[in-house]
Amino acid sequence: MNIDELKKLVKGKAIFKGAYENTPEDVAEVREILKSSVEHDEFPYYSGFEHNWNLLEEFSSHDNIEREQMQSNPLIHFLWCIESGFYPPPELLIVIASCFRAHIISGGRTNLSEVFFGKDKQYEYSLDVKKITKYMDFELKWVKGKSDSLQIVAEQYLLKCSESNNDIFNETIDVESFLRGYRRWKSDLETQKYFKKV
Repeated sequence: MNIDELKKLVKGKAIFKGAYENTPEDVAEVREILKSSVEHDEFPYYSGFEHNWNLLEEFSSHDNIEREQMQSNPLIHFLWCIESGFYPPPELLIVIASCFRAHIISGGRTNLSEVFFGKDKQYEYSLDVKKITKYMDFELKWVKGKSDSLQIVAEQYLLKCSESNNDIFNETIDVESFLRGYRRWKSDLETQKYFKKV
């Protein structure tokens, strides 16, 4: 993208005006602006975000999310990133911040559900918190970054739960049953099964 195209795309879209909406199209547009901005000096706000993301990808031992893996609703995708232990891509941060900015600019007169989901539209989904959190402790604190096999880590986790009287899992659950449930949980999480239609 040349500088004239970039200027045209950025014109009037300042985050401080709440110009970006909670749409995959706006996220894709911001991603293009970010990627193009590093070649030009005129947009330090965008190029700074992109530069920092590139550093994160280069030097972090933490897995980064694929930027193109956008779900239908940027807010839901933002929450999924945070809850899964990923840094949200900068375009997602900018769009979500812009939505909050639009709400603030209105003096709080807008309805946040309208800002994030559209006029006269309530949340399409509610989150089944009990089901989504059942294996989250195991995933975030035990699985991530471990070099041992999943079997060994699961055995250690269940032993710890038993010792601390953690009743999330039945005391008699065996490792294989636990791992079957964990794998099903991961699959259901990816397909957003824990989001219930309201």
